[in-house]
Amino acid sequence: MQKEKKYLERVKAEILKSGFPLELYARDTILQSGLILSSSKHFLDEDSEKREIDLEASFQIVDGSYIGRLPLLDVLLIECKKNENSPWVFFSDLFVNSGTNFLLKSGNRNELINLARYAPQLKHHHNKAPNIASSYVLPFKSEDSKEARQIYEAISKLVSCYRFANRKLPRNFRSKDTLAFYYHLIVLFEGKLLLATKKDNDLFLKSVRHVVVNHIEPGPVSDSYFVIDIVHRDYLEKYLSKIKAEHLNLQRWLDKHGVPLARLKKLPIDRK
Repeated sequence: MQKEKKYLERVKAEILKSGFPLELYARDTILQSGLILSSSKHFLDEDSEKREIDLEASFQIVDGSYIGRLPLLDVLLIECKKNENSPWVFFSDLFVNSGTNFLLKSGNRNELINLARYAPQLKHHHNKAPNIASSYVLPFKSEDSKEARQIYEAISKLVSCYRFANRKLPRNFRSKDTLAFYYHLIVLFEGKLLLATKKDNDLFLKSVRHVVVNHIEPGPVSDSYFVIDIVHRDYLEKYLSKIKAEHLNLQRWLDKHGVPLARLKKLPIDRK
């Protein structure tokens, strides 16, 4: 009996050291927020290798059956990471790049929409983020090589999953429909997040709970730009509330500008 108890305690300790409890917390918090959730979502990467992302969530599609309305779907792709040995330090930047987060989709066509260009006054944290970064580091090096690369690998997996996800249409929609998608690529982190700002010859550090990261993925012809949200565990509930409010703002903007924008991009608008 004592041997069994020790064994179970050892198993429990290993699980608690991993990011799995964080994933369970995220799952419960997302479901309580009223989002549709899939755990351990599988996808194919660029080499057709089967991979898995921790969580995928979405806002329900608003009925877009009437003329003048372009339905919006918010998709959250989430990787959960934990680090007790070293903080993640992000180096402050001035601007958020125009990423691939917002797009209009019709069949196999994807038209990226520059939110800052078409809707600069829209209240959205990707339009004007308080904490922006383009580079990052783990200052205390770990002997665990996987831990040392965990930021880059989490972002890389999100990008691969995004590329797979936006090749597919949601169920119950015809290929000739035009839909609006907003992708949130999220690393949910448990540990210490720091933002570093350089001033003169000194470096100033502050604790933060949310950082927007500009990520550039090199390509054979041109580079692709992605905007990644690094969200601390303690900020998740507030973050979800924020993006739900932003979803409503963006849907209202699409109600007014979506159809003309789709026509400008020569995408079909069929709302019969």
